[in-house]
Amino acid sequence: MSCNNLGLFSSASDPNSSCGSTLSFTLYGSGLTVGDIVYLDSICSSPALLSYYSDGIDVYDIDGSGTIIGSSGCTCPQFFCVENDTNYDDTYQLAGIYDGESYFTGQTTGYFMFYSTGETRWCLAQNLGDPCDQFGPFGSTSDCPDFDDTVAYTGICVTTTTTVDPCATFDFSAIFDCLVPTTTTTTTAAPTTTTTTTVLPNPCSGKSITAIAVTYTTTTTTIAPTTTTTTTINYPCNFSGEVIFNTFTEVIQCANSKRFSDCFNGVDYYTSDLVLISGNTPLENYVYFAEINGQQTCVTFEGLFENISGVDTVVLLTEIGSRVDGSCLACFSNIQPTTTTTSTSTTTTTTTLPPCILTRWYVENNSPSFVKYDYYECDGTVSTGGLNGYTSVYVCSITIPTSTSPNFTATDTGAIC
Repeated sequence: MSCNNLGLFSSASDPNSSCGSTLSFTLYGSGLTVGDIVYLDSICSSPALLSYYSDGIDVYDIDGSGTIIGSSGCTCPQFFCVENDTNYDDTYQLAGIYDGESYFTGQTTGYFMFYSTGETRWCLAQNLGDPCDQFGPFGSTSDCPDFDDTVAYTGICVTTTTTVDPCATFDFSAIFDCLVPTTTTTTTAAPTTTTTTTVLPNPCSGKSITAIAVTYTTTTTTIAPTTTTTTTINYPCNFSGEVIFNTFTEVIQCANSKRFSDCFNGVDYYTSDLVLISGNTPLENYVYFAEINGQQTCVTFEGLFENISGVDTVVLLTEIGSRVDGSCLACFSNIQPTTTTTSTSTTTTTTTLPPCILTRWYVENNSPSFVKYDYYECDGTVSTGGLNGYTSVYVCSITIPTSTSPNFTATDTGAIC
């Protein structure tokens, strides 16, 4: 069995705590698959204790013998990799809590990944609390960063090492220094003349070179120069003065519409204009007291819709709250009644309230016990109904009926009473 360094890990008695704890333990072993044994020492003699160990991305369930008996991904990992952004590309690690949510810091850039409660979305910015430079979905309720995968993904950034081919620039010079056989003649002046011939061995013996010469014929074509005559036109006009460029300062409007649904009659309104409330964009599924085409009403913001040309004039006056909390009913009191005065022999004053639309709800008791529920009349009055065990009924209400029983359900049938 090989005894490899498997990296840094944290340890805790439950998976979530181990995923968010400091990486302070080094584990050793042959691998991190189910059935492998992990150790606390580099010679693999001391098995890891009964616990959960995490590398900040995955968590491993270790039994009393040090054997991995299960593994899963962290609900919210410690590391995120940001890519495809020249300013924020980096590995971001869990650093602490900001404004009630986890935040992460770039290991190289020092920039921040955090949840902006003002913009209700996960942000990338140079400082904690700064406006978002990059951001995830608007109205996010995720406890972990939920950027698009093209911007950030779970884990540590993978670095790419570029290898240069050593043969790409390889060059050499071969020098063959072979001596050919030579003959040396020595003449000695003596009573007799002696001639000595010394034959030196050929150092190139047994060696050969094969050389191939290739002859290339190059044909050069000379193009005769072309004479071009350029005629200059003189215009008898003189221009002088200065040019003024106006800076474009308008808000760019996207090619989509914002849809608002009337709380009382279900009519949808669309607008392509920039709609703000207290300087911020409206929240989806929130109820607003608004003035639409000159009339006061209560509407729910349904979101953005493509390929719809919005022509309604929408002005948001007050944010009431989430639709599921019955905010349509709470908004009703904001609407000022329309007063019509008719002059005849006597003066008659007629007060007209906005039309009230009651939705048909299918309510059901999923328990054997009697359950009470509340529903809402047009004038805002709360009425109480009851259901015997495992029974159901249709009820008309301007907003969703409610009950304290967890076994009570109310479903919008899409019908008007």
